[in-house]
Amino acid sequence: MIGKYLRPVFTKIITPIAKGLLKIGVTPNMMTVFGTVLNSVLAIYFFAISGHLIIGALVLGALVFVDMIDGAMAREIGSGTPFGAVLDASLDRIADGAIFGSIFWWIMMNRPGDYALMVATLITLVFSGVISYTKARAEASGIPITVGIIERPERLIISLVAVELTGLALHFGVGWLVYAIHVAMWILAVGSVITVLQRLLAVYKHP
Repeated sequence: MIGKYLRPVFTKIITPIAKGLLKIGVTPNMMTVFGTVLNSVLAIYFFAISGHLIIGALVLGALVFVDMIDGAMAREIGSGTPFGAVLDASLDRIADGAIFGSIFWWIMMNRPGDYALMVATLITLVFSGVISYTKARAEASGIPITVGIIERPERLIISLVAVELTGLALHFGVGWLVYAIHVAMWILAVGSVITVLQRLLAVYKHP
């Protein structure tokens, strides 16, 4: 949903970068792998290892642009390949797993008794993959899927903003703001379950 409105704005920014990378011989698939490795390594370092939530959320938020460059590069050369599409979708799941897995690890280490938050984060982690799978499986059966209140842009924006706010709350001692991550994870958990149900219902109703 959010991505539909933000993508045109981001595209205007990253298109010149995509053109420049193509000129020096970088391929879309190379950018896909690079972006996934960079996202995963930084998520693990900032969230799971060092616990630097503020800088981590900012850096990973900025990397949203990197994640979109491969698609812009594919459009510049005419179209992507089936392998490129599968590679991109597969590596996105790895990047999502690294981000939410690292957030979960931070919660275990810093909020060991907060089981409700752990459950919400695990639901989000699991269903982030199921959301993508239901769409891919339906489209492989010839059923287009356009519904879903929580997709990848929503997951990244909501989670990273919440992590940023939580980091600021801990740094400046703003007690009530620490609950930003609780609110965000439950929004994502419930929204992700609803999205899967929406897509299953769309397939069920398809003639």
